Amino acid sequence: MDLQRTLTIITIVGFATTCTAGIASQVFKTSVEVNGHTTKQLTPAGWLWLGIALVGFLGSVSSELLRVRIKHDDDLRKQFEAAQQKALQEREAQWRNETSEMLAAAKKDITNNLDNTIRGFARTQKEFSDTQTQILFAKQSLIENSIQHMHEIILAGQPLTSLKFQWSFKSRDTNLRKIMAEGERAIMENAETSQGGVPVVPFDLENYTDALIPLISWISSGGEQLDSEQSSKRHTNAHKGSVVVLIPLDESFNTILSFGMIPDDDELWRWKGEEKKTQLISAGFAPGFSEARRGYSTPSVNTKLEDARNEGMSLYSIGWSLDPVTLAASVDRMNPSIMPTAKLPSLLKIAVIKNFDSLPFERNNFAKTAAENLWQSQDTDRKNVRFGTHFSEMTLSFEVNGFPEKKYNYVLKDMYKPDLMDDFDDEIENLECMIFEFELVPPPPAVGVKQHRNRS
Repeated sequence: MDLQRTLTIITIVGFATTCTAGIASQVFKTSVEVNGHTTKQLTPAGWLWLGIALVGFLGSVSSELLRVRIKHDDDLRKQFEAAQQKALQEREAQWRNETSEMLAAAKKDITNNLDNTIRGFARTQKEFSDTQTQILFAKQSLIENSIQHMHEIILAGQPLTSLKFQWSFKSRDTNLRKIMAEGERAIMENAETSQGGVPVVPFDLENYTDALIPLISWISSGGEQLDSEQSSKRHTNAHKGSVVVLIPLDESFNTILSFGMIPDDDELWRWKGEEKKTQLISAGFAPGFSEARRGYSTPSVNTKLEDARNEGMSLYSIGWSLDPVTLAASVDRMNPSIMPTAKLPSLLKIAVIKNFDSLPFERNNFAKTAAENLWQSQDTDRKNVRFGTHFSEMTLSFEVNGFPEKKYNYVLKDMYKPDLMDDFDDEIENLECMIFEFELVPPPPAVGVKQHRNRS
C-alpha cells in the first residue's frame, strides 16, 4: 500500500475516532467528583474515550508525518524529474550538436566528393577537348604545312612574272628629315610649274632625284650622322646620280633586280661585254637614261615626317610595283636561259653601291660582276656596321605574281661593308658598298592555332 492511501485511511480513521469519542463523551459520563479531592476521577468510559482520543491524536500526528513524508517524496520526485529533464535536455542538446557536426562532416565529405567528381569530370572533359583540339590543330597544321609546302613547290616551279616590294624603316634623324623635307618642297615646286599637265622636269625624274636617290644615299651610309656641310655635300653627290641598288631574286644570285642613278658613261663599267651595242640598262634607271629598257613603273618614295620639334619617329618607305613588262625590263641574268621563279631566298641581300670611279660589272648587266665576293663575302673581308641607332624597324616585303596570301616578309638581320675583291684577288678601290641582310619571317599561325594557344 502506498503512502497516499495509508494517509487517507489514517485520516479517515482518526476523523471517525474523534467523532465517535466526541459523541460518546456526550452520551457517557467520563469522570466523577471525589470528596476531599480537587480533581475528578475518570470513569471506565472516560478511560476508554481518553484512550480513543489518544489514538485519534496519534493518528493525526501520523497523518501529518505521512503528509510531510509524502511532500518530501514529492519534492524529491520533482527534483529528480527536473534533474532527469535537465539531463535529457543536455543529452538532447549534445545529441543535436553531435548530429549537426556529423551531418556537417557528412555534408562536407559529400560536397568534397561532388566537387572532386565535378572537377575530375571537368578535367577529363578539358583533357578530352584539349586532345581533340590538339588533334584538330595537328591535322590543321599538317594540312597548312602541306598547302604551304605545295605552294612552295608550285612557286619554285612557277616563273616569276610580276613583283611588288616595299622597303620601310623608321628614323628620328634630323638630317634625313631635313633632306626629305627639302626634296618634298622641290617636288611641289616642280609640280607648280606644270603647263597643261607637263612640268619643267618630268614627275618621275623629279621624284627620283629629289626623294629616292637622297634616301638611298642616306640608307647606304648606315644612318650615319652628318653635319650640315657633309649633308649638303652628300646631297649634291646624290643628285649627281652615283647610287646603285641591287636585289638578288634567287638563291644562286642569277637574277638581279636593279635601280638607281648613275652617269650615262661607258667608261664607268669594268668591261664592256659582248652586247655593248644592244644591251640596255635596267628599267629601274629609266628616269635618268634615254636608252634604258622601258617599263611602266619606277621606284617611288612615301614618307610620313614627324614634327622636328617633337623629335618623333618618321616613317620612310621605298616601293615599286613591277608588272610583267617592267619586271622583265628591270632584271639582269647571269645565265639568260635560267628564268627566275616565284620562290624568293630565305636570306635576302640588298647591295647599295655609291661614290665609285667605276662599276665592277659588265656593261648594263649587274648579274655579271668582277667582284667575286660581292654576295659571298667572308667575315674576314667585311666590316660590320652597327644598326638601330639612327633607324629602326627596317623591314622588307615582297608580293609575287599577284598573290597577296603568299607574301614574303623580311626583317633586317645584319649589315656590313665588304672589301670587294676582283678575280685576281686584288681589292677594288674607290667604291663604297653596303650589304643589307634580311631574314625571312615565318608566316603567322592559323586562327585555330591562336585560339588554342590562348586557351592554354
